[in-house]
Amino acid sequence: MNWGDVPTWLGIIAAVLVAAWAARIARQTRDETRRQADRAADANRLAHQANRIAEEALKLSQDAARTHVGWEVRHERNNTYVLLNVGTGSAFDVALEYAGVLDILTEASEVKPQESVRFMAFAPSGGTDQTITVTYSNEANGERHTKSFQKPGHS
Repeated sequence: MNWGDVPTWLGIIAAVLVAAWAARIARQTRDETRRQADRAADANRLAHQANRIAEEALKLSQDAARTHVGWEVRHERNNTYVLLNVGTGSAFDVALEYAGVLDILTEASEVKPQESVRFMAFAPSGGTDQTITVTYSNEANGERHTKSFQKPGHS
C-alpha cells in the first residue's frame, strides 16, 4: 500500500465508518428486538392472567346462577297462598312462618325453579303482623337463608 494513495485512504476510512455504522445499527436492532421480546412476554403473561380471571369470573357467575333462589308470594283465594320459586336454583328444606306460627301447614324438602308450594295463612285473632317468612337452603342441609314478605291482600 502506498501511503500517498488518497483514494485508498478514503476507501479504508469509508469502510471503517460503514462497519462502525453497521455495528451500531446491529446493536440497536438487537436491543430493540430484546425490548420487543420482553414486551411480548409481558403481553403474553397479562393475557394469561386476564384469561384466568375471566375463567374465574365465569365460574363464579355460573355458580351464582346455579344457586340463585328467588321467591314470590301470591294470593290464590280466600286464605290460600302460593309460594313460587322464581329463581334459577332449587331451594331445600323450605319452611314457612306467618304471624309467629311455624310451618304453616307445609314444609317442602325441595322447591325447584318455577315450582310452587300452596299454603294457608289465617290471621290470628287480634294480630297485626302480616309477615310471611320463608326459610330455606341453597343446598340440602346447607346454610339457612331467610326472606320475608308482607302477606298479599285479597284481590
